[in-house]
Amino acid sequence: MNNDFTRINITFNLPADIAEQLAVLSRKLSDKEETAFVLDNENFFPHITIYSLEYPLRNENKILETVEKLAKSFSPIKFVPVGMQTEGGYLGVEFEYSEEIRKIHETMVESLNIFREDHLREKYTEENLSGLPLEKRQNIQKYGQANLLNLYIPHVTITKLVDKKIAERMVKEMKIPFEEFVSNKIRAYKMGKNGTCVELIREFVMDWDR
Repeated sequence: MNNDFTRINITFNLPADIAEQLAVLSRKLSDKEETAFVLDNENFFPHITIYSLEYPLRNENKILETVEKLAKSFSPIKFVPVGMQTEGGYLGVEFEYSEEIRKIHETMVESLNIFREDHLREKYTEENLSGLPLEKRQNIQKYGQANLLNLYIPHVTITKLVDKKIAERMVKEMKIPFEEFVSNKIRAYKMGKNGTCVELIREFVMDWDR
């Protein structure tokens, strides 16, 4: 990646007990099968992505200032798990896409997208884009990511198995590891490989009292 650009992930924070449960489960899975990473709340942080973007480094402060301002206008959000999911070897928990979550997601995407300055990640070549469904292609071209807005699925990733077929088999046997919870913070993380969050940049409290 060009050194003038970097990646950031704006996320919903997880309560400490939920984050610890996910780290324990991630470790157990890695003990059974080969994985690309293991959540540990130190080097790899569990998270629920709101919007991840690759952007010019000069815009980082503007992004953080915008997130801080927006967070103050949001109330804490309830997350209701609805099932386990897997795609491309990733294993995770999917949540209900409530109107409250949708509002925050859409607001963040529309407010932060400008800071990309229409930049796209190197992997989004014309050849790669041509094979995607129309809505995904349009999202990438306009917002830099495919699974946004109507295609957004709130979820937390537990790990990524190297063998996709094993992941598909395991997800059928797994139970949701926790019940519903409330998130009252938004975090900005530096990103690593496989969509991981590897370093906390800043934390923002959602404190609007309805």
